[in-house]
Amino acid sequence: MIAVDYGMLSVSGAEPEDAKYLAELLRPADLREMRVSFPDLDPIKVFGIGMEFSKPFARTIKDQQEPIAMFGLVPTIMEGKKTGVVWLLGTERIKANRMRFLRLTSYWIKRLMEETGAQQLFTQADSRNKEHI
Repeated sequence: MIAVDYGMLSVSGAEPEDAKYLAELLRPADLREMRVSFPDLDPIKVFGIGMEFSKPFARTIKDQQEPIAMFGLVPTIMEGKKTGVVWLLGTERIKANRMRFLRLTSYWIKRLMEETGAQQLFTQADSRNKEHI
């Protein structure tokens, strides 16, 4: 997959080496969220699950070639509608790129919905996770 450049940020297909890098630098809120959903798995395995179930729709966001987040959309059916289950895990460097990050993710959510044919989106978050709610 070709990387798409958004100023200082770029988006490319998610790769295992991105997952290894991000697993070491996850935001505390993302690590807690991961442990709530997958208590017995290490972060690299959780990224692997996300990448596998999101194929070919998992992406890595990089700031000057350094991974700062990984996201994806898992296609499924809910209540008879094509649904995209959205996930994103990242590092504290997201905050340094907040506005570009918000514009970029808004664009990619729409694009992934088009690519998958999703009619609706779904995600979940632990209610204690104030950063994500």
